[in-house]
Amino acid sequence: MSTVKKFTNLGDHLPIWHFDENLMVYNDGSLGGGLKINGLDISTATHEVVNQFCQQITNLLNSMEEGLRLQLFYRLSSNVSDLIESHAKEMLETDEAYRPLVDARINFLKKNEEAGNFYSPEIVLFLRGRPQNIKRDSLFKPNEHFSQMIEDEYGEHRDQFLRAFEQVKDHLDGLGLVPSLLDKDEWHGLIFEYFNLERLEKVGLPKLRDANSDLAPSLLEQSLLSDVIIHSDCLQVGSYYFRFINLGLLPDRTVASMADELTKMPFHYWISQSVEIKAQAQEKDKLQLQRRLAYSMVAGSKNVSDLESESKLSNLEGLLQELIGGNEKILTMGMTIILWDKEKKNLQRKIDQVLRELKTLNQAEGICETITSFETFIHSWPGSCEAFRSKKLKSSNASHLMPFFSYWRGNTRPVCIFPNRDFVPFAIDPFAPELPNWNGLVIGGSGAGKSFTLCQLMLQFFTQKPTPKIVFVDNGKSSENFVASCGGEFIDVSIDSNVCLNPFDLGANETKPSTLKVKSILASLELMFRDEGQESLPKREKALLEACIYELYSKVKGKTPTLSDLKQQLLSHQVDALKQYGEILFSWTGETAYGKLLDGQSNIKLNKNITAIEVKGLDDFPDLKDVFMLLITNFVQREAEKDLACPYILICDEAHRLFKTASTRDYILYCYRVFRKYNCSIFCITQNHKDFLSIPEVADAIFPNTTHVFILRQRKIDWSDFQKTFDFNEAELNAIKSLRIVKREFSEIFYMQDEKRAILKIIPDELSYWICTSDGSDKAKIHEMEKKYPDLGKLHVLQKIAFGEDYPSEYQE
Repeated sequence: MSTVKKFTNLGDHLPIWHFDENLMVYNDGSLGGGLKINGLDISTATHEVVNQFCQQITNLLNSMEEGLRLQLFYRLSSNVSDLIESHAKEMLETDEAYRPLVDARINFLKKNEEAGNFYSPEIVLFLRGRPQNIKRDSLFKPNEHFSQMIEDEYGEHRDQFLRAFEQVKDHLDGLGLVPSLLDKDEWHGLIFEYFNLERLEKVGLPKLRDANSDLAPSLLEQSLLSDVIIHSDCLQVGSYYFRFINLGLLPDRTVASMADELTKMPFHYWISQSVEIKAQAQEKDKLQLQRRLAYSMVAGSKNVSDLESESKLSNLEGLLQELIGGNEKILTMGMTIILWDKEKKNLQRKIDQVLRELKTLNQAEGICETITSFETFIHSWPGSCEAFRSKKLKSSNASHLMPFFSYWRGNTRPVCIFPNRDFVPFAIDPFAPELPNWNGLVIGGSGAGKSFTLCQLMLQFFTQKPTPKIVFVDNGKSSENFVASCGGEFIDVSIDSNVCLNPFDLGANETKPSTLKVKSILASLELMFRDEGQESLPKREKALLEACIYELYSKVKGKTPTLSDLKQQLLSHQVDALKQYGEILFSWTGETAYGKLLDGQSNIKLNKNITAIEVKGLDDFPDLKDVFMLLITNFVQREAEKDLACPYILICDEAHRLFKTASTRDYILYCYRVFRKYNCSIFCITQNHKDFLSIPEVADAIFPNTTHVFILRQRKIDWSDFQKTFDFNEAELNAIKSLRIVKREFSEIFYMQDEKRAILKIIPDELSYWICTSDGSDKAKIHEMEKKYPDLGKLHVLQKIAFGEDYPSEYQE
């Protein structure tokens, strides 16, 4: 049976007084401030980057004044409700037809949050100054003078603290940790959560009241609204049991970023780490005394080698030199890991794992507090800047043990949300305004889930306002379910499909071709005219063709020119080479197989928000397929130019076909550079990076103009060439090699956005899986359900597969 002790007032054990604006005033007159920081993501960082970062943290500690105290409070919770709410707001005005897609996604995210499956790391750094010592000059001086003196001295004391606080803030900003001031309401929320976790979950956070109002409760009274029961082995607050693990033994040696391992445990917890800068003169005197004692042991040993004393003397002399040189400071540090659970068995499992994790840090040892749990509890609250069990160590060792590490969380607007490998939600905004361009590249082997990944991304992107226009150039009907579910149009192109796309089409209100349009026509003609194995047409002939194109537009009035018009012009040209090109156009004009698709007025329209153009039917005509894919690119660009307020995305499967000749490469790379000004982007899909990135000029042009890069699982590739092409470091390469796929559950991708990296998990909700799948057995199941419910639309058929055949009938069409 547990022993229970009761304290009448928990506040008697806490030094909290009140807030002065956003500063905490403690009972001893010291001041404190808090900074929210973005931890450094080192998941794919090089050793050099990590070492340099930790050295900068060491420099920060060395620059702090004596007597200052610092607390790093690492909070790993499951609360991602703000992010989910922001994500839902992005889709608030979506069309009613797409509401089932949105509801399924939001419900999926909320269920995972409620189950505690998500992790949201937050890091707050608190700084606490020295106590304020105010002395009265004389007992006989009037109270008015004493009050004025206190006010003046407090103002000076406050200014001095703010200078130190700003110095720390500036240093963190220089490290790229983006520090922002923790306001008093946020600070109160952290304290309230620490002392009232269950109450916060059930009732919510009370509003912080103004301490200056009449009869206002104190900050302590507003923060302590739950009883704390002290058991012999733990504390109990509500139905939660709390245990505390302090760092008992320091590691044998420390290495940069070793504390990162403590931030990846698979449950929710808090870490409170407090550091105090000691009086360095006193510490040096103590070390000098120890040095003299060690020297006497060595010098006093005649003809006897005292290895232990010699080693101790050498270490002390080295440390003294570092202290004198300013490279190190002596400080004290305490680390507490706070765990909680409603079941003691589960809590014990967490304790065991924490102790194991600590031991992996070069034999560090943790102490699981029992009788001293309460003392640890009141020393570890957010902003206390106190440690119950502190250890003396150098500033460089302390920097290695400080958990300044977190994850890159993606873009500001959560248009699309996917968790990373450690289930921390990650936001992607394909058209984020802060990005230099919006183009994308998707690379993955056969069966790696390229189409599935893009459909998952587009499914979330599509349901925002204004509704984007998405055009798939598909090769195998992988987007068919997606298009049908979203009410789009699927165009299956073949030589008998009665589809026509005129290479000479102009944009709205255009009477003569733009530079981009001429590039498009020349690239198409080069594909038609070049001989097998020929890289490009001769420069002179390309120049003559360009002149012919401009002349053709001026000659043909009242209609758009066609390939037949160009054929007649070339046949009558005085240059023999161009006459030969006119002869080649016989197979591309009229009622020929190629002419049906290209020689006439265009009849493809983007009337729907989502359009898929399936080109698998042109596999037997590779030349025609290459030309058609190129023309589609120009067609989407023209459509985007008509409505600049609407985002357009062109997704090209088998994108390597667009880079076959010098002119096609030149045109596509030009598109990569200019699509942003049309509020448009192009995503290229390919199975192997060598398909076109092996061409140096292509890689050099594509990478600077591509923001979103999705790399899926790779198999049987030349890893050395792959690493060289993307300029990956070893950590990045190993991350890509480790990518996993578990069918119907998740697939992992390596995502790059400019210079940032993340490993994401594509975890579909029940409905989105069936919308995005291109698996053969899944398609067969969908087909069977469609036969069973012939009166239902595609989306509602998929809802019955996802949620059961008893899904509400009011959604029937």
